[in-house]
Amino acid sequence: MLEHVTDPVADLKRSLEWLEEDGCVYIEVPDGKNAHGVLDVINREEFFIEHFTVFTKKSVNYLAEQAGLDRVELEEIHEPSDKYTIYTFLKPKVT
Repeated sequence: MLEHVTDPVADLKRSLEWLEEDGCVYIEVPDGKNAHGVLDVINREEFFIEHFTVFTKKSVNYLAEQAGLDRVELEEIHEPSDKYTIYTFLKPKVT
């Protein structure tokens, strides 16, 4: 849902309020970089008008850092539905 909000950093930070001590945050967002290379880019689900943000691996890492989270795992996948997706597991930074 982070592609549908205007301030994904704030919303991701807010998720920490409900996270248990040993918990992690899972996010899954459209992969704008890999979808952009497709011929019919204008009709790609990753770029639907209600998406405020387009993500790349680099921007997901930046988002996590700004929200006070460390990346545990991050993957780019091409789903059977033809959608390009980035998913990641995040844990609160240890201070």
